[in-house]
Amino acid sequence: MKSFSLKKFIPLLMILAILFVKAGYFDRLVEEIDPDIKKDLYMKTETYDVDIEVDEKGSYIVTEQIKVRFSEDRHGIYRYIPDKGFVAYKKGDNIEKFPFLAKVELELPNSDISESKQNGAKVFRFGHSDKTVREGDYEFTYRLTPERQGQPFPYIYYNIYPSRWKNDIPKGSRFTIHFPQNADLDQLEFYHGAYGSAESADHLIELKKNTKENTVTGTLKRNLSAGSGITCFSGQIQKGFTEIKEKPEISLFLWIPPTILLAVLVVLYLCFGRDEKIISSIEFEPPQDMDSAAVGYVIDGIADDKDILSLVLYWADRGNLWIEEEEEYLITLHKLKELPEDAPNYQQTVFRRLFRNQESVYLNGLQNDFWITMENAKTQLIQRFDGQSKAGIYTKPSWRLQKAAFLCTLLSVIWITVLTGHYSYMTAVGVVVQALLCVGMGMGMYFCCRGVDGWYSFSGEKRMMLTAGGAALFYLSEICYFVFYTYKASQNEIFDYSVEIGVVLAVSAIMMPLTCFMKKRTSKCIRWMGQLSGLRFFIETAELDRMKVLAEDQPEIFYHIMPYAYVFGLYDKFAEKLKTLQIPAPGWYHAGYEIKNWNAGIMLSCMAGNLSFAAVSLSQPSSVNASGGGSASGNKGGFSGGGFGGGGGGSW
Repeated sequence: MKSFSLKKFIPLLMILAILFVKAGYFDRLVEEIDPDIKKDLYMKTETYDVDIEVDEKGSYIVTEQIKVRFSEDRHGIYRYIPDKGFVAYKKGDNIEKFPFLAKVELELPNSDISESKQNGAKVFRFGHSDKTVREGDYEFTYRLTPERQGQPFPYIYYNIYPSRWKNDIPKGSRFTIHFPQNADLDQLEFYHGAYGSAESADHLIELKKNTKENTVTGTLKRNLSAGSGITCFSGQIQKGFTEIKEKPEISLFLWIPPTILLAVLVVLYLCFGRDEKIISSIEFEPPQDMDSAAVGYVIDGIADDKDILSLVLYWADRGNLWIEEEEEYLITLHKLKELPEDAPNYQQTVFRRLFRNQESVYLNGLQNDFWITMENAKTQLIQRFDGQSKAGIYTKPSWRLQKAAFLCTLLSVIWITVLTGHYSYMTAVGVVVQALLCVGMGMGMYFCCRGVDGWYSFSGEKRMMLTAGGAALFYLSEICYFVFYTYKASQNEIFDYSVEIGVVLAVSAIMMPLTCFMKKRTSKCIRWMGQLSGLRFFIETAELDRMKVLAEDQPEIFYHIMPYAYVFGLYDKFAEKLKTLQIPAPGWYHAGYEIKNWNAGIMLSCMAGNLSFAAVSLSQPSSVNASGGGSASGNKGGFSGGGFGGGGGGSW
C-alpha cells in the first residue's frame, strides 16, 4: 500500500507557482520590490481628461477620455482601477488606514472594452487582439462605489490621475469634479507626486471653482510625470457617506465549514481509525516465512529501497550468496546458488537481475537502470500484502481516510486564506508568506505522519525528530500565520477576522494528530506487530550479559537478526553491541585483506554503509497595486494616491 511521498509535494509546489504567476502575483511582487514605474515606450499620451461626479451616498461616477499615439503597432490600452485595498489619510501627526471593498463597473456596455479582475483591481482593456492601431481616442465611464469599509469615513477622497499610468500626462489635460450640494469648495485640498507625497498641487494645476454648480475644474500647467498622480481630499463631513457598511459579514462562512470537517473527522477516526493495542512478545526471530523486506514493509506500510537491499544480508545468511570485502569498505557479492522456487516474486526479481549473465557483482557498481528493478520489486512486495483478496497492512478505509484528512486539514487553512483574500487586498509579499506557511503546515504534517507510520522502522532519535519536529513545524507555521494575519489586521490594511482565523487554526491543530493516527492496522498485522515489536525491543534494549549467553550458545542468531536490525533502523546500535561480543566470522563473509581482530559490529557497520550508499545511488532520477500607507502633514488630510480610484495603465 503506497503512502505519502515527499516527491508528491513537488508537483503541488509547481502548480502553486504556476497559479501564482497566472494570477499576476509575480508581476505584483516585482512591482512591490521595485516600485519605480516603468515607462511605456510604445505609447505617448496626447491628452488625459477626467470628469468626476460625487453623489451624496459616496459613489464616484468617472468619465475618462484618453488620446494616445503609438510608436509601433499596438492593440490598444488597458486601465486598471483598484476595487479593494486600503485608504490611508493624515489624522493629526499620525497616518490612519482602513481597508475597503468597492464595486467598479462600466456605466454603459462597450463591445470594444473587455473587463477582468486582477491583483485587487478591475481591468478595462480597449481594443482587439486581432487588430492593431497607431492611435486611439478612448472614452469610457465607470462607477466606483465603496461597499465595505473598515471604519466610517465621511470624506471625499479620490485619486484623479492614477500614479501608475505609464506615460507623462501632458500639459493642458483637464479634470472636472461635480460635488454634492452644500459641499464647501474651500475645504478642498489637492496633492501630487508619487504615492505618499503630501506636496500641494496648487502650483501644478490651474483651478477654477464654480460655487453655483458646485464644480471644480483643474488644468495641468505642465506635464505630470509618469509615476505621479493627483489626489483630491475634502475635510468636510458628508452625511450620506456614513451609510457605507463595515467589514463583509463572512464570519460564519469562515469557521463553520472547517468545524464541520473536524466533527466528521472525529467520528470517522472513532469508527475507522483507532488501532487495536499491540501486545509485544519476547522474540529473537521474526515471524515464520517473513523475510527482512517483508518485515520492513509490515512495520511502516511503505516499501523502501532499504527493505529490498536488506535482502542481500538475508540471502547471505541463507547461503544464496557470499560477500567479499576486497578492500576496506569495498563490497562484492558472489552468487552461490539460486533462490528456492517458492521464494517470493520480489526476491526472484532482484536476485535474477543482480546476477544476470554474471556470478559476481560489485555492490556499489550496479548499473543505473537497476532502479527500475528496485521499483518493480517494491511494487511486487506491496502486492504480496495488499493485492486483491489480501488483508493488507492497513485497512483500506483508514488508509484512504488519512489522505482525505490530510487534504481537509490543509484545505481548512487554504479556505480562510482564499476567502479573506477575496474581500481584502493582500500584498504579493503577504500572499507569498501565507503560501509558504501553508506549505510549512503541509510539510510538518507529512513528517509527523511519516514518523507515526514508520515508528518501528526508525531509531528512537529519528522517529522523535520526525514526529516532534514535524509537529513543531506544523504548529509553528500556524502560530506564524496567526501572528502575521493579526499584524496586517492591526495595521488596518485588511479586514479583521482574527477571531475567526484563530478558531480555524485551532480546528486544524486538532485535525493534524487525527490525520497522523488515522491509519488502522489490520488484525493480522497487529499479530505480526506483536512479534516484530518484541524482536525490535530485543535488538534495541537487550543487555550485554544476556547477549553474551546467546553468543556462546547460538552465535549464528545474531547473523539471522542482522537484516532485520537494518530495516528497523537499529543497525548502528546493534553494531555497537556486537563490537563487545566475541562472535566468529560467518562463513558467508570473507575479507580480501588481512584482518587482525574480526569484529561482527564493524562488519555490520561496513555492510550497512554500503547498502545505504547503494540505496541513494539507485534512487529514481527526477526527471496592479492597491492603496497603501504614507506620510503627510497637517491636522487632517490626504496625500497622493491615498484615496479611492487611481490605479494605472498602459498599452498592449
